[in-house]
Amino acid sequence: MTRQEFEKTFWDVWFEGQTEKERGKPWLPSKRPHQIPHEFLECLWLCSAVPSPLVLEIGTMGGHQKRFWQQLLHADYIGIDISEEAPADIYGNSSLPETRDKVLEISSGRRPNIIFIDGNHSYKGVQADWELWHTEVDHPGFICFHDTHHDHAKYASGPVEL
Repeated sequence: MTRQEFEKTFWDVWFEGQTEKERGKPWLPSKRPHQIPHEFLECLWLCSAVPSPLVLEIGTMGGHQKRFWQQLLHADYIGIDISEEAPADIYGNSSLPETRDKVLEISSGRRPNIIFIDGNHSYKGVQADWELWHTEVDHPGFICFHDTHHDHAKYASGPVEL
């Protein structure tokens, strides 16, 4: 897929199922991922180079990102969230070894080659996820962090500090 085709598909998925009025609103967290769209687009484009991706998303919140991983990257997907109100495959603390073991069980031992860390945004929480997962990413692969822009340090300092 060319970059132009990829971007078109991204925006089609971003606005999927929305009315014209909703499309004009810059932020609809109930129907869109909690991401800055152009940053998320770049992340997905970089990750599109990974063959046969298995995405592990730490912190699923509304579950809207899953469709991007699946539709743009044709990825297998596992989501972890601590809140049972969030749509996830595994509920629990993402930085515990038993959670890692559940991921490997669900994936039949296959290690994720894209890990998107977007759970606990404290320094301690992000560091704990990094410590557990950085050796688990398969190669070629990526570990991506949400809220790493310096402007986010006001409310989510962990990813910026790490």
